[in-house]
Amino acid sequence: MGVEVKKVPEETKSWVQSFGIIDGGLELMKEAWPSLEHKFSVRRDSIELSGDDGPGKPFIYLGHHRYPASLLADHPVDLLAVENGYLKTPPIKYHRTAWEDLIKGTPRECRPRVVIETWPASAQMWRQGPICKSHTTVWKEMGYMTRCRVVNATEVGGAINQERLIVARVHQFWDHLWRWGQFEAGQEVTRPMSNLLTPPGLVSKSLYDHRSKRKCPDARTDPMPCYIGAWINTEKGIRRLMPEETSKGLGAPKTERIVLTPSLLRSSTSLFHCEYVSWSLTLPSLVDGEFKDAEPSKSNQWPEPSDEEGDREGLPDFSWAPPDLSVGGEWFLERVSSLREAASSLPDPEKVIREGLEVLDIHRGNDDAK
Repeated sequence: MGVEVKKVPEETKSWVQSFGIIDGGLELMKEAWPSLEHKFSVRRDSIELSGDDGPGKPFIYLGHHRYPASLLADHPVDLLAVENGYLKTPPIKYHRTAWEDLIKGTPRECRPRVVIETWPASAQMWRQGPICKSHTTVWKEMGYMTRCRVVNATEVGGAINQERLIVARVHQFWDHLWRWGQFEAGQEVTRPMSNLLTPPGLVSKSLYDHRSKRKCPDARTDPMPCYIGAWINTEKGIRRLMPEETSKGLGAPKTERIVLTPSLLRSSTSLFHCEYVSWSLTLPSLVDGEFKDAEPSKSNQWPEPSDEEGDREGLPDFSWAPPDLSVGGEWFLERVSSLREAASSLPDPEKVIREGLEVLDIHRGNDDAK
């Protein structure tokens, strides 16, 4: 039926055991992390999702930007998942995010081991985006290291063209366990959306536009567009995607019986992204033989970093030289190529490229040999 089943070795073990969600849309991470305890969800709307009424049901808070300052103290979690994929435009100026303030005001012993933020892929180019120096500095001061990667669902087992910037803020005590998984598909594999669509006999004829000559993704050869109501070309003609088809493409379970609104679907990162992150949460010693002595801590009582000179005795002197940062150099050309590729899917790519080149010029001046 075109459904892939992934088998995880029984002996694998995660270095996190619980999680909470802020504005997770359909909260598909629950399907990807069934062995972890789901402690709470902060939602923008009053909706009921699978697992809300079962044993060990999570605490539900309404208002995705309004939650108790004691949230993490009342419900400590190892992992906090924050959804931002619905954003379309960058912030006008820098400001601390609500969850940064939340963690800053939380006692150290109750802070999560890792915070996973999902953003639109274009956020990697935002001047005041999640990986700008201001944000990474705030997290570093709280003891977290920032890791990031742009991942398309089609590269990790999906048949929907949803691209996300995944930002992981990993506490320095656990940072040695974090590693990115390998892409399963890559550019050489394309999964068509045809198996995710409603059978033609169940689609109303009024939904087809037989007079249209627009160029749109072909259901038999192309992955599904990630936005609701996108035009697609099927064997019966051109029509729009239906909400339940987009939901299925994201990996939502068929048991969900809720109204699928555009805002809900935009706030939902695909199941395939969440499964990809699962690899990073697995103890390396149980996968590839590395970190033989790595074991998850029983608590979050992290040691403070030491500045004692004695800790540095016997270590080699650190030496680093920046690459050639000149315009036209290899370093410069690689980043311009990545910029053009990222901007090609946006409404105004030329504007994004102009702004990106300005940021690149600033970035070139940030690195020197000192």
